[in-house]
Amino acid sequence: MKKILVESILHKGSRRIKLVFEYNKELISLVKNISGSVWSYSLRCWHLPYSDSSIEEISNIQHNHGITLIQFNKLLEDRKFRFFDRKLPEDKRRVVSSFVNLMPFTNLSLQINDDANANKDQKHASNMQNSWYSVIRSAHIISCAQP
Repeated sequence: MKKILVESILHKGSRRIKLVFEYNKELISLVKNISGSVWSYSLRCWHLPYSDSSIEEISNIQHNHGITLIQFNKLLEDRKFRFFDRKLPEDKRRVVSSFVNLMPFTNLSLQINDDANANKDQKHASNMQNSWYSVIRSAHIISCAQP
C-alpha cells in the first residue's frame, strides 16, 4: 500500500504542506498535478501551499487512489486553528478597508479632553476613535463567534 506522510511546515517564511513518500512515479505524477506543488531540494520532499484547496486535493488523492495519508487528520485539526492565510468575508473586509483609509486623517492617540476650551477637531477625532473602536471590537466579536 502506498503511504504519504503529510505535515504542516514553515519553509522559507511560508506555511506549506510537506508530503513525504518513497520514490514512486505514480505518486509523483499525482502530486505534480496538485496546484502549487513544488519539489524542494533542501527538504528532499514535495510541498504544497497551506490552503483549503490543497487539503481538498490531497483528500481526493486519498479517496480516488486508495493512498494512506499519515498524520492527515492532525493537519485537518491544525488547519482549524490557523486563520492567517484565510480571506476575510466581504463585510469584514469593508470594515478593515474603511479603517485603513481613515487612518491617515485621524490621530487615534488623542485623549478625550474634558477642558471647556478643547479644540473641536480634537473632540471630533476622539469621537471617531471611540466609534472605530466599537466597529473593530464588534467585528472581532463576530469573527470569534464564527467557526
